[in-house]
Amino acid sequence: MKRTVVFSAALAAGITLVPFAAGGAAGTFSVHAEMRWQGTASQCVGSYPASVTCYSHPGGPVAVPGLGVVSQSYSYPVDTNPGPPCSGGFQVLPYPARLAVSGKGEIFLAVRAAEGCLQGPPSDTVLSPTQTFTVTGGSGVYAGASGSGAVGRTRIGRLSSGHGYGQMSGRGRWSSPASSST
Repeated sequence: MKRTVVFSAALAAGITLVPFAAGGAAGTFSVHAEMRWQGTASQCVGSYPASVTCYSHPGGPVAVPGLGVVSQSYSYPVDTNPGPPCSGGFQVLPYPARLAVSGKGEIFLAVRAAEGCLQGPPSDTVLSPTQTFTVTGGSGVYAGASGSGAVGRTRIGRLSSGHGYGQMSGRGRWSSPASSST
């Protein structure tokens, strides 16, 4: 049986799970989460041009009532020399991301490239773009998951090392063949 989940994540410190439809194997749920991230230089996952620098953005673990303990992981690829028409700016390229729910499985996301030419300090739009994503599957109770949505970053800033930090936030809808609200 398929379960439909409405995903609204500000992927920092607290999460709430509120069912829209009563129990059973199928239903619609709203999830709100906040999870802080802090960027650190990392190896790029996938094939990117030499002008791309990647930053690991781990988050969690955070206890999510009704869902479990959730962590996020992804490597944020920034093209530091994208060329015209973005000379002097930055572009955030597409990347895979993962939401891991302890003891239940993972939800796999394909995050699309950010639109436009982004800037570093002082506006730092390179740290705060909104990007759309597709749920591409999962493991455990999330095997066969599908859906889509958007993710953004708020409360951004820079550490003395120059690396960024902030909070993730997103909204979307996904379906999974198994129940995930235990």
